[in-house]
Amino acid sequence: MISLVLALVGITLLALKPRAAALGMVFMAIAFEDGAPDFTEPVGSALYNLDPTIASLLPGTIEPIGLFAIALSLRLGLSPAPADRIGAWSTLPRAIWLVPGVYFLSIAWGLANGGALNFAFHESRGLLVAAAVFIATRRVAPFEAGTVIRLIYLATATLAVIMIYRYTFVPVQYDAMIVAHENVMFLAIGITVGILQFAGSRSVPQRAALLLLITLLLVGTLATGKRSGTLVVLISLVVMSVILLSRAPVKVMVISGIFGVLFGAYVAAFWGSNAGILGQPARAIRSQFQPSARDSSSDLYRQAETFNVVSTIKGTPLLGVGLGRPYNVYWPTWVAPNWPLQFYTPHDNLLWFWLKFGLPGLAVIGGVWLLAVSNAISAVRARPRAFPVYPVALAATLMIYLQFMQVDVATKERSMIPLGIAMALALSLPQTVPAGAREQSAIRLVTAEPPDRRRYPRYFPGAV
Repeated sequence: MISLVLALVGITLLALKPRAAALGMVFMAIAFEDGAPDFTEPVGSALYNLDPTIASLLPGTIEPIGLFAIALSLRLGLSPAPADRIGAWSTLPRAIWLVPGVYFLSIAWGLANGGALNFAFHESRGLLVAAAVFIATRRVAPFEAGTVIRLIYLATATLAVIMIYRYTFVPVQYDAMIVAHENVMFLAIGITVGILQFAGSRSVPQRAALLLLITLLLVGTLATGKRSGTLVVLISLVVMSVILLSRAPVKVMVISGIFGVLFGAYVAAFWGSNAGILGQPARAIRSQFQPSARDSSSDLYRQAETFNVVSTIKGTPLLGVGLGRPYNVYWPTWVAPNWPLQFYTPHDNLLWFWLKFGLPGLAVIGGVWLLAVSNAISAVRARPRAFPVYPVALAATLMIYLQFMQVDVATKERSMIPLGIAMALALSLPQTVPAGAREQSAIRLVTAEPPDRRRYPRYFPGAV
């Protein structure tokens, strides 16, 4: 019943209100996960499990939310472009047009060497969804920044509440259940935007509300029980500090110093503690030196997996094995009965790109990512006096993904939706203040040309 309702609502919004459909898709993808052992399971099942009858009609299985992203991209691609969006594609860096090329070459290379087309599709379908979301973001833009900020807060706060509820009221299954690993990335993005807006706000009530929100998201991150949650939050803090250092060197250094002392004291106090949710960050640090039995087992599997992937890459370092082919197993590991892509998609997704696309593909994909980060950092200079929440948040988001991809799988459909959006936004940020425009109004969330005051008269506030 929930599947039918969501499908009807989604189709209606897709046909009549594609912008609302896009916002709703992002909220659902962030807030709900598949297989959750709590009250959200029916919604997650509807979002990530396709009806068998429908699945039998498709050439490859794809999650409903992934299908919706592709349908949204097609819907927007077939509709007339707004007058101020004509020619926007010409502003993209040329390197991005090489990405489809290396993708299809990887499929061809894999099939030519005995790979299976169905496995090629399954292990790369997250990339297809990211491409669809990228296209949809370009076409559905521009958004007012406040709209997207509220969406991020609402979605990540909902996710945090679910994580806390599960930790509190599902204790028996908690240690054994699988929490979607990408949850910590989404929560870290919400924390990042919250901290940046807190730093740029001059309103005491707004700062108080943001402080409560950041606390909620931090507790939600700890409730996931994932060591990677501590990693991505710390990476985000480092990125924000480095980018903002030139803006306020004394303030950044003082805050960083205070945080370093307090965090060091916390780790020392909780080093040997099993204090549940409060001890999670200390556990994440301690596990690098004194891992528990649970952490040691996870680390050992990843070491074996990485050894096998690296050894396979050494056999064909230039072109990789291509999509649809597994990596070789030199160091035997346990076989997961319900993970068909176990020997196709390793936890280290950066190695996966090299394994599947070879050095040329890795250079193209990595180059586009570097261009997006560089564009976000350069956009900070376009607002020398206003606080650059969006450029810094986008740069931090891309770095969060980079770090997370080194330790866990982030190429699933759900994981790739925020990444596709972040890439589109980062590559669309203007690098200069348009002539005649107020500095606070110069950078909208997505724009490829100077602002059109007649069509979009409202801009986001200077604090945002």
